[in-house]
Amino acid sequence: MTYEKDSTEDSFMGLMRHLNLDDAKFKSYDNTSFERLSYDELSDAKSNIEEQLDTLSHMLFQEYRADMETSLVTEDGFPRNDIDVVAVRLIRIKIIRLRNDLRGVYVNLEKSLVERFNGNKAQGAMQESEVSSQSPRMYTIAFALVGEVVENGPAHMSGLKEGDRIISIDNVHAGNHRNLAGVLQKVQSNKEKELTVQLFRDNSRMTLTLVPTDNWEGNGLLGCRLIPL
Repeated sequence: MTYEKDSTEDSFMGLMRHLNLDDAKFKSYDNTSFERLSYDELSDAKSNIEEQLDTLSHMLFQEYRADMETSLVTEDGFPRNDIDVVAVRLIRIKIIRLRNDLRGVYVNLEKSLVERFNGNKAQGAMQESEVSSQSPRMYTIAFALVGEVVENGPAHMSGLKEGDRIISIDNVHAGNHRNLAGVLQKVQSNKEKELTVQLFRDNSRMTLTLVPTDNWEGNGLLGCRLIPL
């Protein structure tokens, strides 16, 4: 399922070795082959891709103080000298590729689950339990960083803090947030309703309840800034 590495991939692997990381953990995928994989193989691929994305997103923020939107050039168009431009670009390219791969895995996992369910109706109750148990596990990587949180705003009242890394908001997650457009749609369509937020704070996973509302003194429905990872 791996594909022939291009020069960018080789450069990325060189960067991982330079950082004393095991480059064997950073696999590459040919997402056109996902439809030929079994359910178990897809599950393994999903877990590996999620682990890579979580590691790289954390690395981008912690090691290079950057995210997927950070400008790498100065106002006059020259590369910034206060940031490792080459490293950030290589990590971003890898993240983009892995996000595309993850979407492909999600699509084929859903198909595989349906086939397994329909293929063994005698075990329908067990299969239904399995489908349900997969939902939370799909949401295991952070896709957004919480920036400024306005005091007494909806985010602040829910317990969100600056630096939290969002895993999911209701059913919006790393595979479908569409550069946070999915979050905006979810929030706007659930005004004054409770949304379950899964997040990482430091090294701990937490669950909070967020109620989007404009019934406060500030602007917007959340009162915080989300930065895509």
